[in-house]
Amino acid sequence: MIGDCLAQARQLTALGRHSEACDLLQDRLARTTDSLVRPEDLGDLCRTLGAALTASGRAADAIQAYQEAADAYGAAPGCAALQAECAQEVLAGVRKLRAEPQNRLTLLIARLDREVLSLRYAEGADRRRGELMQQTAEILQRRGRPQEAEPRYREAIKAFHNAPDAALAEAKCLMKLAGLCLHDLDRLDDAAAHYRAARDLARAMDPQTDDAEVLADDCEAVLGNLGAATPP
Repeated sequence: MIGDCLAQARQLTALGRHSEACDLLQDRLARTTDSLVRPEDLGDLCRTLGAALTASGRAADAIQAYQEAADAYGAAPGCAALQAECAQEVLAGVRKLRAEPQNRLTLLIARLDREVLSLRYAEGADRRRGELMQQTAEILQRRGRPQEAEPRYREAIKAFHNAPDAALAEAKCLMKLAGLCLHDLDRLDDAAAHYRAARDLARAMDPQTDDAEVLADDCEAVLGNLGAATPP
């Protein structure tokens, strides 16, 4: 029950065990199916998580949690005040981070994450979600944070896969992930697998396009250089 989880998290917070409260709430949130939970309960879960993250010094993550809480409260009748409260927490968090120049990347990533979250309940938004997550992954990769970029690429690929007429976008993202594995993570076997997946997806497109043919040929060329043009 969400109520039991919230009560336990508040007890941990009262004892100063903020990190444990965050872990508890994030685990419960990961196991929550939105369609089976009242939006006000989801809002309470995310708002409590936002407070715990703030107490743990994880400002950017707190902004994301408060934004998700605001979105959930916005879908719940009679929760306008709570929605406004969470929106104010988002604004306050952004202002605090913006005051320090080294936090600009954190702010940018948080903004992109909030936009992804805002599309969570929108129908037909899988392609846009994929584009935003791929953009975030590319930024993190350029900034030398490949371990953080990898899961973003994977989530983008899933989103493109679920979107209609997005096979080429999915193949391009697979190729990006392959390049990350090859050049940044030094995982040649994973890189080869992703290049093959991108190549095969591009070749399977119907009708075939010039862009798909070029992508497939580029993947084949890299696989040839890796000695992995065909599966072992």
